Order: sequence, then C-alpha cells, then structure tokens
Amino acid sequence: MADIFDSAFEDYTQRLNLSIDEFLNDIEELEEEGLSAEDIMAVLAAMAVGDYFIEILGMNGAINAYSGRLGSVLDSLVPFGTVTEGQLAALGSIQSQAMTQFTSDLAERVRLLTAQGLSSGQSISQIKAMINRNPLTQSRHIETFISSGIASYKRSVIGVMAETADSGVLYQYEGPLDSKTRPICRVMLSSPDLTKGDIDAQYPGAFTDGGGFNCRHAWVKASNSKEMSSIRKRASNDVVQQRKGKRWREPVTLQQYYESKL
Repeated sequence: MADIFDSAFEDYTQRLNLSIDEFLNDIEELEEEGLSAEDIMAVLAAMAVGDYFIEILGMNGAINAYSGRLGSVLDSLVPFGTVTEGQLAALGSIQSQAMTQFTSDLAERVRLLTAQGLSSGQSISQIKAMINRNPLTQSRHIETFISSGIASYKRSVIGVMAETADSGVLYQYEGPLDSKTRPICRVMLSSPDLTKGDIDAQYPGAFTDGGGFNCRHAWVKASNSKEMSSIRKRASNDVVQQRKGKRWREPVTLQQYYESKL
C-alpha cells in the first residue's frame, strides 16, 4: 500500500511542478510581449485557470494516473464479499472528481499568488518562491490528500464487501506505523484480529473512518502476513511504553470524540 501512495504522490507532484513552471513561463512571455502587470492580471482574472491547468498544462494526465492507482488498491485486497462493477465505478468516479477539484483548487491558489506577486512588482522567480512556500501548494499538503484519498477508497470498497460477508470474518488494521501515526491508530494496529461486530463495539466508527480525518489506514481481511505481524508487534510495544507515561490518555475514535461532545 505504501508503494501505491508513494508512486501516486511522486507522479502527481512531478506533473504539478512542471505545470506551475509552464504557467509561469506563459506569464513571463506576456511580460516579454510588452503587457503591463495590469494587463496580465486582467488576463488572469478572465482565465478558467482550473481548466487551463487540467486541459492545457497536462494535469489531466496526473488525475488519470491517480485514478489508475485505484486499480492497484483493488489488486491488493483479498476478496471476502460481493462488490459490483457499478459500485466500483461509482467509488472510483467520486475519487476522480475529488482529485479534479483538488487540482482546480491548487490552480486557483497559484493564480492568486501570481496576481499578488505581479501587483507588488515581484519577478517570476520571486513569485515561484512564494508559491513554493505557500502551505496549500507544499508537498505535505498534497501527500496528505493523495494518501488519505486512496485509503478512503480502500475503506469504502471494504465496507461494501463487508455488507455481504459472513459475520465471522476476521479483520486486522493495516497501514503505516511511523511518526505521523495517530495514537488511536497505534492502538488499533496492535489489536488482535477482530470481527466487524467486535470492531464496531471496541472502536465505534473506525471501520469506516479509520483513525479520523486524513487517515492512511483500513481494516482489511486478516492474513498471516509477516509484515503485518511485525507492525502489530511494534505497535503493541509502542502502546505499552506510552501507557506507562504519566501523560497517557486512552485515545478515542472520531465517532467517540464527537459523541462525547454531545
């Protein structure tokens, strides 16, 4: 799964960086043609910038590549229930539309920053630096969107299969164990195999939500994977050590958190 995340992120950011460079080159050419900053800002204001990035600058290829990665997610799943072609098509389309909107939003941010730079007399290199340091165009923001989108798609497909699966099917929590892993995800990664009923009882909402917003994990059909066994052992050790700390607070799922606020 990590390979799917990494390749999707690398492909997308590579194409995005090229598209931003091409966009700024277009702006520079307008300057060389003698247009004033005011004239160029008028051009920017009239531009359907999302369509321009997607259709003209090639971001449609990045979006299609992302959608294609979803097939790899399906290949990594062990089937245990029924899922139709129509359901898969709908879930895939929703992910593709979300990525298209995300790309359009990034293009809007680039346009805004470019206009701000032009209005204050900045050079193209200065505008590019401003774009690169903006939180919404930085790689960590893009990485979070892509990894959580793929994980969300995976959880959705698993949820569909679980609806028709035997109630005795066992699941295990799958995903990375690193510095970004939430405490609740560490606890679930350390968990023994559970039925969906057990998961719903012990970790309400986690079968659908994972650990919460932008989660990279999912409950999958249990297997005897050596990698999963290793992660479970490491997570268990982490949890044991953290529980010994004076500041430890037993983590809750997203559903439990919001229910506690009612």
